[in-house]
Amino acid sequence: MPKPDVSSVVYPYNIYITHRDTAAELLQHHPDLQLHIFEKDDGTISVGTLKTFDTGRIVYYIPIQPLTSLLNSKKTKATATVIISMMAWLHQIIHVPFYSDGSNYVGYTHECIETMLLDAEDEHDEADWKEYINDIETAKQGSQRIKRLICQPAALERFAKRVETYEPNTLLEAALHITAQKALQLFRDYPTRSYFDTILTTLDEEERDYNETLQVDKYLSFHWSWKGYLGEQLFEYVNSDNMEAIEVEEPQSIQLFDTPQQKDTHDFSFEERLLEIIDSLIYVLNNLP
Repeated sequence: MPKPDVSSVVYPYNIYITHRDTAAELLQHHPDLQLHIFEKDDGTISVGTLKTFDTGRIVYYIPIQPLTSLLNSKKTKATATVIISMMAWLHQIIHVPFYSDGSNYVGYTHECIETMLLDAEDEHDEADWKEYINDIETAKQGSQRIKRLICQPAALERFAKRVETYEPNTLLEAALHITAQKALQLFRDYPTRSYFDTILTTLDEEERDYNETLQVDKYLSFHWSWKGYLGEQLFEYVNSDNMEAIEVEEPQSIQLFDTPQQKDTHDFSFEERLLEIIDSLIYVLNNLP
C-alpha cells in the first residue's frame, strides 16, 4: 500500500490527508474494512481497522407458541425439553430478549397493539374484538409459563444431557437434534459469550434516533407467533421499522495497529454459527405439527 506524500502539508491537516488517502486505498483492497482513528481507554490515540458483521437485515424472531403445544403432550416431552434448554441458553447466555420483559422492542410493541385495540373497541365487530383480545391474553399467559421454564438454571444445566440422550422419531425432530448439537457445541466453545459482546455503540443514547436505527432487539428476540391478530400486527410494525431504519446495530470488531495481534481479531465465526442455529430453530418451531 503506497504511503501518502504529505511533506508539503502542515499539521494537523497532514494527519487528515494521510487518513483519508490510506482509508481510500484500504477500501479498494478490503471493502469490508474501515480505517479509523480511535481514542483508547487511557486517552491515547491509535489507528485501526473496524469490521462490521452484516446481518442482512434479517429478522430472527423465535416463536414460543409451538413449544406450548409440545408441553401439553407426553409424546413430545423429550422434544420440548431439548427446545427449552436451547431457549435457556439463548436467553440466559446469548441474552436474546424475551418479549414479556416489557423493556424491549417486541414487548413494547405488544403493549401498543393492545392499547390501540382497547381504544378502538367500537371500530371492530364484537366477535372479532373478543377474538383479538383473547389472542393477546393467550400470548401473555403462554409467555409467563415459557419464561419461567427457560429462566431456570436447571434448564441450562441439563442442556448437554437432554441433547445427548434425545432420540428423534421424525425428520423434523432429526433436524432439531442436529441444530441442538450445534448449539451445544457453540455453548461449549464459548460458554459465556453473548451476542451483545461485540455490539459497539458509537453514539450516546440521547444522540441516537431510535426510529432510524435497527437495534438488536428489533431483529433478534423471542415472540409469541406470527399467526393470529397479535402476530399479524407485529409483522406490520416490524416491516415498517425495518424499512425506515437507516442503520443497523450489528456486531463489530476493532483491530489496532499499535497492539500486537496473536490472531485475526476480525473473526465473526461465533455470530455466523449462532444466527445459523437460531434460523434452524425457527424453521423447526414454525413447522411443528
